[in-house]
Amino acid sequence: SASNLGTTDISERILSFNVTQRLNFARKRRLPGVITRVGRGDREISGSIRFELDRYDEWDALIGNDELSLRIEKEGSVIDSGAGTNKLARIDIERIGFDSWSEDADNNNMTVTLNFVALLESPILTVTCVLNEVSSLA
Repeated sequence: SASNLGTTDISERILSFNVTQRLNFARKRRLPGVITRVGRGDREISGSIRFELDRYDEWDALIGNDELSLRIEKEGSVIDSGAGTNKLARIDIERIGFDSWSEDADNNNMTVTLNFVALLESPILTVTCVLNEVSSLA
């Protein structure tokens, strides 16, 4: 499917997020003492996004989609002024589906936490970092 990563920016309203990738490694069992390799089982990617719930049109669009693409990105200061390279951290997940949500409040503002799971497609998760050895994203 065609990616729609980075087409709708809601960064000013995001309060928090998390992404977890779990690789299920298991020892291969063939002949005892002969094969000592491990195999990779199912890979699971899940997470949550908490943001202000002040636009019901957006809420309807988010929970009404069968799947979305997700980009979490933070750009920092310039590393190389000659080339104009900025510090960057980016996580792209091509296909997610929301499996549950919960409403809450933050300083009397309505918020929602949307929990998601990645839908299997290769590549599922791409992580990009442009940093130097002493970088923070400030």
